[in-house]
Amino acid sequence: MYAGGRKKQGGLSSSQRSQLRDMVDAMEYREFWQQRGAWVETQDRGEIIAGNLQIATSVLLFEIPSLSASINWIKSWFKSSVGLTDDVAKTFQYGRYKQIVTDKPIVLKRYYDNVNSFAKGRFMTNSTSSFKFYDRMGLAVKPTWNGMTKIATWEIPAGTTIYKGRAAMQFPWLGGKTQYFVPELETIKRIMR
Repeated sequence: MYAGGRKKQGGLSSSQRSQLRDMVDAMEYREFWQQRGAWVETQDRGEIIAGNLQIATSVLLFEIPSLSASINWIKSWFKSSVGLTDDVAKTFQYGRYKQIVTDKPIVLKRYYDNVNSFAKGRFMTNSTSSFKFYDRMGLAVKPTWNGMTKIATWEIPAGTTIYKGRAAMQFPWLGGKTQYFVPELETIKRIMR
């Protein structure tokens, strides 16, 4: 088969691959991907397509049907751009989050109960209220996961990669409050308050 005067290799011609890369990298496509829930902003690499692999591949296949022959190429490229695995990404609303490399130390808090969750853990928030029910609802933390009886305060050092976004709904808990995912816990320091 020929497309654009060139022989197809692996389902896409070299001009189609080039076109796809240009499309993905171009700033004018930011809105295209934002509308489809597959856009993340990062500090260290600018803006990239990431977030939810299923959304992105289904959008690509629907809007560019000739890509179906090269779905493995798309998946491998997409996964190399994504900072979180799908199981963690889905804890963020619509699978959307920002990858942040801290330029200065930041302070985050974590609810725990020392039964099902402990003071040192990867999910944190930047604010807590005096109403635990409000925080439980906003962070979408089921009581079976975390009794939320205690709060630990942590300092995340400069140069740490973290992920920020709104908590996804865990029915009946609505989510929507800002949550952070901290993949590397070795360098964080507990602040006693």
